[in-house]
Amino acid sequence: MCRVREGLGPAVAGLSTDSENARLVRRKNSVQAVLEKLFYQYLYPVMPVLYMPEIQRMDPRTCDLPEKNLLYSLSALTCFRMSGHSLGAEESPEFWDQAGRFLLNDCLDVRKQYDLYENISLNTVVSSMFLASSFFETNQSTKAWVYLREALTFAQELGLEDESTYAGLSAEEALCRQRVFWLLYVMERSFAILRNKPLMLRRTPKLPMTLHAYESRVIHTGFLQLLGIYIPLRDSIIEAWTYGSHPTVDVNTYLALQNQLARPAGSSGGLSIPHPLLPPSPTVAVSSVQIPVTQACGFSDLSLSSSSISSSPTDPVAPVAEPTASQTAELLVTQQWLRLIIWLSSLRQGYLSWAAENESMHFAFPLTIARQTALVLRSLLQIGGLEANGMAALEVNGIGIFEKIFEIGAWCMNVLDSYDKASLEGQFLSLPNFGRKHSACSGKGKQAARSATNSPAEQTMDYEEGDDVDLLDVFMRALSATPTSRKQFAEPLYMWATTRPGGMRIRSSSGLHPDTGGGVGAGVFVMAQTQPGLVG
Repeated sequence: MCRVREGLGPAVAGLSTDSENARLVRRKNSVQAVLEKLFYQYLYPVMPVLYMPEIQRMDPRTCDLPEKNLLYSLSALTCFRMSGHSLGAEESPEFWDQAGRFLLNDCLDVRKQYDLYENISLNTVVSSMFLASSFFETNQSTKAWVYLREALTFAQELGLEDESTYAGLSAEEALCRQRVFWLLYVMERSFAILRNKPLMLRRTPKLPMTLHAYESRVIHTGFLQLLGIYIPLRDSIIEAWTYGSHPTVDVNTYLALQNQLARPAGSSGGLSIPHPLLPPSPTVAVSSVQIPVTQACGFSDLSLSSSSISSSPTDPVAPVAEPTASQTAELLVTQQWLRLIIWLSSLRQGYLSWAAENESMHFAFPLTIARQTALVLRSLLQIGGLEANGMAALEVNGIGIFEKIFEIGAWCMNVLDSYDKASLEGQFLSLPNFGRKHSACSGKGKQAARSATNSPAEQTMDYEEGDDVDLLDVFMRALSATPTSRKQFAEPLYMWATTRPGGMRIRSSSGLHPDTGGGVGAGVFVMAQTQPGLVG
């Protein structure tokens, strides 16, 4: 267990054993410092929007109200994202939820103590963004949407979408402003798809092409690769999804986007930032990076002492390093989820067929998406030979990643259910063999060879005929990563699977049953096929 974890128990002992507010307040300052370290260790790789030396200098005992607003929102979100037990926390999930709600209320109280709307700063934008994420984590979508819109409004008020507003800023502030804008860009589009909401951001500044001197290059790489997935989703495509159609979106639009999303993300030569947006030089050495890659990945203690942090970003760098485990999880799952969303948009427009030659226009395409998602999840669960690390990579991305996985699994079952119903009506449809590469090698041997050498993205996009993957088992293990994700997604998916006729009939493995105690991966599920070649 890392030193951050070892110091957590004593710091939060008061929070977990005493419910009195006075006791909670006395322990708050020590907890705050711990949560800042946890944020940097686990959340910063997927939300690199703060300049950490500035955060480290903030003391909740002496900082002003706008700074407290930021610190409390950061701490609340960190608590909600740490609710999973596979991160090695000594505290229970209930403790994290209680602490998160306490800090969330503190943040809201602080906002009432000064004129928030006349003191807008970049920290105000980030605080509203963190509040939106916190409410989303607690399944309060309406509040999440309100605070996301607030963050978007503040960002527009500061001119983050206007490139001219960046002139004369320090390199650190300019980079933070760019990253805040682009993370809002991703969040807005994700929320618009998940909850059918309209878009606000219509203009975009340049992409961030530098990194802070204290950062590992993997932070920069993963962030740009995530943007590379969302940038092709033009406003017209999002509006076609939200409103049902758009005059400029047709079948060729969807085909082109599916072809782009089909390329491996996060691997050499795969899905990345469109070429014209890349920096001109191939690579620039980052000599001032002082934090090891393993620390940036979140598997060891991090030091944020002033002696180890430089005060200026490095020169522009190309995204050549491998992303962190948490970035990889978000990148690859989102890639497959967006393929499903584009398929659903095509379905709405009547572009799909049972006899389509292009797999993305076939009614059975969700089976390919589900299989590739399962391969992503299986690869993540095998990181370092320990499931806990793979689970942590999912958990720190929040509840949104589990909702994406659930939707993929649910649509896989919908498609299989359609085949079953057609069979009952005397229509025997053959399932296509899209996305398969044939090999004379055995599936297990080939899988072992790829697992040793290939990234999760490469394994996903290069599977063989002999590969065996138990879709439901992998999905259930991933969706059971946290008590919240298990309740909201794993259990409904399992119950749905048990009631679907035909292709997704399942049974529990001998001597095992769906675990009701919230253990990670404790319930093992085996899927039975009624037709050869359905899955696996």
